[in-house]
Amino acid sequence: MLHILDMAGLYTFWLLLSCAGLICLVSTAESAPKCSYSVEAIQFGFQIKMTDFTAGKYAIDVAEKEGSVERKAPVSFSNEKSTHQIKPLKPCTEYELNVALISSNGREILCTNTDTKTTTTGMNFIDPNDIKQTGPTKLPANIEATFPLSCKDLSVEYKCSRKDNTSVEPSDMKPFTDYSCTGLIKNNNVFINKTTPPVHFNIDCGFTIKDLRYGSTDTSIHLYWEITSDKCQDILRNLEELFYNCSCQDVKRRFQQQ
Repeated sequence: MLHILDMAGLYTFWLLLSCAGLICLVSTAESAPKCSYSVEAIQFGFQIKMTDFTAGKYAIDVAEKEGSVERKAPVSFSNEKSTHQIKPLKPCTEYELNVALISSNGREILCTNTDTKTTTTGMNFIDPNDIKQTGPTKLPANIEATFPLSCKDLSVEYKCSRKDNTSVEPSDMKPFTDYSCTGLIKNNNVFINKTTPPVHFNIDCGFTIKDLRYGSTDTSIHLYWEITSDKCQDILRNLEELFYNCSCQDVKRRFQQQ
């Protein structure tokens, strides 16, 4: 006679045998399936690594903090394949993961994870292409970087260069010159090993001369004017290489005899 009991995850088999006229009770016990894992943040998502487990199919649930749960397709783990990646996920977002072993009868046995919550951090997860960059339209140059709303601790510091790759500060930039700026991404003001795509620009200042005045003698002429620029007004005093080309034109006056 065979009895099977399932108590506290333990499967116990009681076998009643007849031993030469004596009744012998033999007990054999089998431990519950092993199931534990760790989670590591990778680029664009997470990697689950089974650390102490029973080979088989597993169910994985992923949910944003206080959000709805998404059930992933069942994953098979074995000695040959003990890791699984979940990506892409949102940057700088807190997620909750649950992993469960699917038993032969369809029952799910929840696995153990020491970290109940895992956060995708800017350091390990942000995709530079998710950062919206707005190039400068005037001088001094200013590039605006807009991060996803959840990435509150990220910032960018730009390094710029001329066409010949010599570095230049935004305050020293000149009009009608090609520049390229690359952003170094920081997490809580600490540089991480990620950069933004380069921003290329060339600012056409569009100068305007106004209030032209002049004075002349028999041998010379003196010109006076003011210069303005909608795009470069703040750097006009620093443009030492800015020059003007003035020329005189003969004007023939015609007199009509009356």
